Amino acid sequence: MGAPAAPYHDPGSWREIGRYLVLRKIGEGGMGSVYLAYDPELDRRIAIKLLRTPKLSRKIGRRGLDDEQRRLRREAQILARLSHPNVVAVHDVGEHAGQVFIGMEYVEGLTLAEKIEYAEPGIELLPDFLQAAKGLIAAHGVGLVHRDFKPENAVVGTDGRVRVMDFGLARDSDEDPAIIPAVTALPGTEQLTLPASTVGDGDVVGTPRYMSPEQWAGEPATTASDQFSFCVALWRAIFQEWPFEATDPTSVAIAVSRGVVTPPPRGIGVPRHVQAALLRGLSVDPAKRFESMEALVEALRGPPRRRPYFAFFAGAAAASLALVAGISLGAQSPCPDPEPELESAWNAERRASLLDKASSPSDAAALGELAGHLDDYGDRWLDQHRDSCAATRVRGEQSRAVMDDRMACLDEARQRLDQVVGSLAAKDRIDAADLQDARLSLVELSGCDAP
Repeated sequence: MGAPAAPYHDPGSWREIGRYLVLRKIGEGGMGSVYLAYDPELDRRIAIKLLRTPKLSRKIGRRGLDDEQRRLRREAQILARLSHPNVVAVHDVGEHAGQVFIGMEYVEGLTLAEKIEYAEPGIELLPDFLQAAKGLIAAHGVGLVHRDFKPENAVVGTDGRVRVMDFGLARDSDEDPAIIPAVTALPGTEQLTLPASTVGDGDVVGTPRYMSPEQWAGEPATTASDQFSFCVALWRAIFQEWPFEATDPTSVAIAVSRGVVTPPPRGIGVPRHVQAALLRGLSVDPAKRFESMEALVEALRGPPRRRPYFAFFAGAAAASLALVAGISLGAQSPCPDPEPELESAWNAERRASLLDKASSPSDAAALGELAGHLDDYGDRWLDQHRDSCAATRVRGEQSRAVMDDRMACLDEARQRLDQVVGSLAAKDRIDAADLQDARLSLVELSGCDAP
């Protein structure tokens, strides 16, 4: 017989956890239950995570429960190392009635899993997933592997910002894999439906539907494993079907290890580059996936669309003739100057204000680099705006409908630039994560180019 089970205290009977007032239970995950609570000292609501249920306490005994408690503390330490807009923030970690708890940022909104349920097939949720990818990129940047990314572990706030959460299985990329056991054997075939999660059940960790081939094989998970899980989730969101057809953990393990991807349904209208990126991210061999999450994100966004070489010179010649004609006849240009429009988002005053936030030489260098990047972005925005107008109204080589589409894309890019700069201006201190997020949040201007 194992050690006697540690006493379990049902949080539903508590009015307080530490200094926090418990309001209600809001969810349950692989390692713990989550409660909405109120922090009277800071006058804000927070989410508190505790270990799962009395069943877990009885099942694993005191030693096992102690291990789970250490894992929960470890999750808090991991999250505390990640200061990024797309990762849920940790506010506190403590112990109450013999149980470890984590006090986390409370995000009101829907998980990606819930949004998938309401979404139509297509790339509607791709922008949300790209935000989640930024959270994983931030984790990888500090040497962490999530190991259990799935739509349930990313929440979309009412502000539209996606936060990745539940890093309970995360570990340092150079950590001894024995600390958190990998899968050493396939689950039994008696189970006809895939479980939501198998964390804590023997040596099995992770969620079967999203686990990479190397995790099924008992090998250490890497950033490439997170990439695989991300692609499974995004495939599911886009096609409303699983990439690997299966009815139980054994069949999904076999399909994943063989790389047998189910052909996607026809007629959804998914860009080829998106499907190609997902297929590469689902490669059995980790070395054949993308070299990083950043590279996967770039592939999902698609290659820059460029006009043919000959069209560039033909267009330039036509523009020159039109310019000469305009000067000779004294005609007013059919294309208004876009600079005043851009200056509403990025101007000399905002640039100086951004640089004034530097508190050290290193900060000054980083902010100067970002300002230069935004200068270049603004110049490219102006070039595209002028080209789009001239292609229709001067050179006559582009339809009005195409010009309208390009202008709508550029207007979205300008608004996003305005939001990014405004967000930075509102901060008392700008750190490396803010700078990275500013770059990644900008609309890729190549998507506004001529088709």
